[in-house]
Amino acid sequence: MSDMNKVEQDRALLNSVEGKGFFGKLGVFTKLSGPGWLQSAITLGGLSLATGLSLGIVGGYKMLWLQPLAMIVGIIMLGTIAYVTLSTGKSPFHQINRHISPVLGWGWLIATVMANCLWTMPQFSLAWAALDQAVVPAVPDEGFGKVAIIAAIALLCIGVIMLYDAPGRGVKIFETLLKIMVGIIVLSFVGAVAMLTVYGQLDWGQLVVGFIPD
Repeated sequence: MSDMNKVEQDRALLNSVEGKGFFGKLGVFTKLSGPGWLQSAITLGGLSLATGLSLGIVGGYKMLWLQPLAMIVGIIMLGTIAYVTLSTGKSPFHQINRHISPVLGWGWLIATVMANCLWTMPQFSLAWAALDQAVVPAVPDEGFGKVAIIAAIALLCIGVIMLYDAPGRGVKIFETLLKIMVGIIVLSFVGAVAMLTVYGQLDWGQLVVGFIPD
């Protein structure tokens, strides 16, 4: 199927749910969504957990307002990148280097690589902790066993990512896996909040106030 036919098919699918309610549109929107799930999976990781816990330890509920502010900044950034890419049909990196400044373009690239390195390291630590405590506790924390398991996790991640470059069903499998993982994470968060509320460990009054910058 050509790209143009795929666009027309997606447009027809969107038109078919026009006027339907929220739940009528939700299934179609979920089916057509793609890269946004990758961004969600990236932001819901070990580093997010670590930084969230650190903010909670330092400021309690008073630092909650930083989270929606960070989300707004992220939405603006992604919207800008999408606008430039869709409007020009070219890579934002090359467009920034050509029309604004190579310093800004390369600075953006280097900062992205550094941020991804910082994001990746806690994922391996979190994966190892989960395996060590729940799946393979007999494996020693040091030596070949730990290296082998971390290497297996890395190869698994590389294999899943390579699906995104595979033609046809590869991308669909990749995005389906991401949707399932993000869904599990979100449901886990909701479940944790519900349990903390039931046991009276959440002060909802302070929580609401924490979204107001102090």
